[in-house]
Amino acid sequence: MCAHQPQRSSGKDDEERRERVAEAEQDETLDKDQVKRLARKHLPWTDWIKGEYSQYWYWLLVLAGDAFILMDFAQRYHVKDAIGIFGLLAVFLALATLEYLLFTRLWPEGNILKNRRGR
Repeated sequence: MCAHQPQRSSGKDDEERRERVAEAEQDETLDKDQVKRLARKHLPWTDWIKGEYSQYWYWLLVLAGDAFILMDFAQRYHVKDAIGIFGLLAVFLALATLEYLLFTRLWPEGNILKNRRGR
């Protein structure tokens, strides 16, 4: 066994880190980028997974889903004319708009810190 093993963080340590980041957020001398950097540095990895990593996967999955649904629709109904293609483009834009609205509901601006407070 290696003598230098990282210590497991307890829930108490995580709460202390979250409190420190919340204090930094209240500090008016720091700008948003500095607070975000501190949050990334000090918050536990679970907060990062819930806050940022899930956003990337959300967009990857919904946009890929949109593309596959629209390609399937075009293939099934033999969409080859300009009107059909523009119709599919309009459907894609409508879906993307709805997905963006859902995204803003799930992750409001300043998501790392606000999601943490919602618990």
